[in-house]
Amino acid sequence: MDDMASSHDPFAQLPSILTVEETAELLRVTDEKLRKLIKEGTIPAVRVGRTFRIYRNELRDALEGTRVTGDDADESHTER
Repeated sequence: MDDMASSHDPFAQLPSILTVEETAELLRVTDEKLRKLIKEGTIPAVRVGRTFRIYRNELRDALEGTRVTGDDADESHTER
């Protein structure tokens, strides 16, 4: 990746492996909600002992795959 591309990638400054706490803060969700998303397979993670670690690149790819537009962006259908 060239310098121009990496300067526009908000993930480039993150550690390559994130904790649940770091990822939850980044996504602005609770740790509990993130663990649920991991268990559902929405957010990819690896188990390390009794906790999870999230690879930065896999998180970016997963978020790009869940991008919504138009009618899909209606928040009245989202879980709260």
